[in-house]
Amino acid sequence: MNSIDLYPQSPQNIDKSITSPGKEYIRQVTKVFCSVVLFMLIYMALLAIAGGMLYYGIQGAFYIITAKFSFITLAAGAGMVGLAVMFAWFMVKFIFKTRKNENPQRIQIFENEHPQLFAFIRKLATETGTPFPKKIFISPEVNACVFYNSSFLSLFLPVPKNLEIGLGLVNSVNMSEFKAVIAHEFGHFSQKSMKLGSYIYTVNHMLYNLVYEYDSWDHTLEKWANIGGIFGFFAIVTFKMISVVRFILGKAYNFINLFYMSLSRAMEYHADLVAVSVAGSIPMKHALRRIELSAVAYDYSMNYLQTQAEKGRYSSNIYLNHQAAISHLCHTHELSKSGHLPVIEDTDVPNNASKSRLRIKDQWASHPSMEERELNILKHPATVVIHAGSPWKLFENPAQVQEAMTRHLYQLLLPDTKDLQLENAEIVQQHINQEIEAGKLDSRYNGYYNGRTIEYFDVPQTIADIFNSQGYFTKEADLFSDAVVQKIEQLHTNTHDRQTLQQIISGQVDAKFFEFDAIKYRRKEAGQLRTRLDTEIAEQQKWLCNQDKQVFGYYYRLAMAQGNTHSIPYAASFTDYFALQAEEKKFAGLLHRMQVVQYQLITKPRWTDDEQRNLVGEISSLHMLFEKYLREAEAINLSVPINDQAGENQTFRACILTEPVAAVSSVTFDYEQLQVFGNQVSQVINRIATVTNECFKRILAMQISLSQGDKISTDNQIAC
Repeated sequence: MNSIDLYPQSPQNIDKSITSPGKEYIRQVTKVFCSVVLFMLIYMALLAIAGGMLYYGIQGAFYIITAKFSFITLAAGAGMVGLAVMFAWFMVKFIFKTRKNENPQRIQIFENEHPQLFAFIRKLATETGTPFPKKIFISPEVNACVFYNSSFLSLFLPVPKNLEIGLGLVNSVNMSEFKAVIAHEFGHFSQKSMKLGSYIYTVNHMLYNLVYEYDSWDHTLEKWANIGGIFGFFAIVTFKMISVVRFILGKAYNFINLFYMSLSRAMEYHADLVAVSVAGSIPMKHALRRIELSAVAYDYSMNYLQTQAEKGRYSSNIYLNHQAAISHLCHTHELSKSGHLPVIEDTDVPNNASKSRLRIKDQWASHPSMEERELNILKHPATVVIHAGSPWKLFENPAQVQEAMTRHLYQLLLPDTKDLQLENAEIVQQHINQEIEAGKLDSRYNGYYNGRTIEYFDVPQTIADIFNSQGYFTKEADLFSDAVVQKIEQLHTNTHDRQTLQQIISGQVDAKFFEFDAIKYRRKEAGQLRTRLDTEIAEQQKWLCNQDKQVFGYYYRLAMAQGNTHSIPYAASFTDYFALQAEEKKFAGLLHRMQVVQYQLITKPRWTDDEQRNLVGEISSLHMLFEKYLREAEAINLSVPINDQAGENQTFRACILTEPVAAVSSVTFDYEQLQVFGNQVSQVINRIATVTNECFKRILAMQISLSQGDKISTDNQIAC
């Protein structure tokens, strides 16, 4: 089959004017252009100040040194020159900065390898009025993009653009939809008037470098400041001055970027219409829906593949596993399929939409919402005959391409692994299916336990209440009814909405207005709503805790009816579970403090001596706390034995950490040891989570067994 046969039909009699930039785009461009001009005026003023400082700084230094030559005047003069030079260099250093768009997952492909794909892209480039890409790359994810390296010269010279095609995308759409997605990417650069967007993109990144990026300039200033004395004093002055400049430019940059995000959304609308003009409205609409679900499936499959890799199993073709994940999500969400691709009808969308009561128009979003994009697409109906074939047909040997990318991805993720032995993807998928099946909860639970832990309650007191005949459900179906599950889902929604309200209050989410329960509110009213929601959540959590006690009470009474050999282990399993939850919470708090330290190390360019001492003190304190928690873990005795991989029983403490605790100095800072220490804390939390999850599954299995009247074994082991 040649490339002509593979190229999908284009819409007939389509109004080509739909691809002309509309009034909204022109309005957004005007706003951004004016804001950039304002920024440049501020910048030019600062640049003039830098030039004046450089001139008068050199003059002043010369005057001081020649007036009275001494070590002090020499150091002062050198400091003045250093200040002026560093300030001036800061203001122009971005000119020499090239921003490279790099992705180690990319692999370049060539026309002699895939002639049909290149012919397809060449024809599409011609149809959209876009230059053929300089280079074409493939990458593993569900994605496609046009990218390029930007620098100061990009403002004056044309920049060749490259095309990246994610193989996950190829795995997610049909041929017509593939055409629409690539046309969308070309659409960003297909019109001359759209080049202004590219220009502003380059300016935006240059300004970001000036304001936020820390580089060799900052390291040089830090070394200068560490010299101390009069000469080092001028480095401190330079740092303070640049901090003020960065603050001013940062405010201006945020102002520009707010307009730029609006422009970016307008550009997305335009690019969608370019895709509609050459591929049709339905393919573009369906592509958006399929890509969204397929991206979730890709992450889902990669998580399971990582679990299998930890067990020494490596799939030879992750795209077969990706297809299996798509099928799994289709089954979960009750979606039909066309081949392995999901069919997402209009009636399916509300069932999978967010249940949030909070609606915010995110002015910082670079893309419109899916709903907004679909409305924009359907305003311009363009009918085509759908080419349902797979875009894999454009590649000469699809299986070979998939396997090569799979091996490349494993080598990136596992760089220390040589001569990796890959297994048949279907065999690996069988293990994944077994893992998924093992993780499934019995259908009778009806989603009652989905996405949550069991709420803590006092086990002995609850047992006493049962003996005192305090009211408990007598029907299993009442425990897990649809009404009960819906109330739990509402609690999840309220908790998420409460977090968003807190972000609005703190300024993390910049929203002057928002809607809650379809009523419009101002930002200053978010605090009152949060208080109201806190009351709702507290009542719902109290209800849920009582509900979990009801579940315990129901099955405990069944266990008592079957004897102590059932009731005692069942109660003990809850005691174990709550103890494990408490341990996980302690170590999670420790990890959070560790992450704060690590974040500071990445983002803070300079540290004073006092700050360094405080940092070492904080790390030392965390280290001692970690050792204390591990000692306390030695006192935990679970009611069921824990076994290691060799099958020998271990204590809980030995299960969560087998090697010695990393050595951390209380005097000096060692970044490598900090990394080892942080990895150990994460490892302990992961192992506790594994044991907790196994204990949780044991509880649910015991409940099923009790309801069936089966005898339950007390020698089940929790694997760590």
